[in-house]
This record gives sequence, structure tokens and C-alpha cells, in this order.
Amino acid sequence: MREQLRKLALLCAVALVAAPVALADNHAFVEEAKARLATLQEKFVALAEATPADRLGYRPSEEVRSTAELFLHVSGGNYFVARAFGTPPPRRLGLARLGEVDHGQG
Repeated sequence: MREQLRKLALLCAVALVAAPVALADNHAFVEEAKARLATLQEKFVALAEATPADRLGYRPSEEVRSTAELFLHVSGGNYFVARAFGTPPPRRLGLARLGEVDHGQG
């Protein structure tokens, strides 16, 4: 599981770096990236829906993100990837506050 998450994070990072450069010249890259992002979206939504609300605050150690923070991190990153494809994030989204998580534990 940890290795799969590491690979997923690497794929997202590569997409963030490579997308703006590749988009200028390569329609095939864009279509492939859109298909991969759609697949990742389906998997993350299914994972989020399967995660019990009382487990969203779980973090394996203090140095890593909680489950909720991970979902927010990935979804926020996806807005930046979408921007590379020419779709700006909604103004009301407030990306600067996206990392603020209330785990309901206080």
C-alpha cells in the first residue's frame, strides 16, 4: 500500500512538472494525461467514500499527513494540474486555505 501511494505521488509530481511543457506541442500527451487523471480520480473518490469519518484523522506518525490531509493535498494538486490543461480552479475554492483540516478531535 505504501509503495502504491509513493508511486501515485511520483506520478502526480511528474504530471505537475511535465504537463505545461508537454501541453504546448502534444495532443496525445494531453489525452493520455486526462485519461490517467480520470482513473486516479475514480480511485481516490472510492477510497474517500470507503474511509470511515472517524478514521480521517489517522496519521501513521507525526511526520506525515493525516488521511484527511492527504485527500486535501491530492485534490489541491489536481486543481493545479487542471490549470495546466487550461481550466482554472473556481475562485470561491480558496486554494490558500485548502490545507486547513478540522479533524473534529478538539
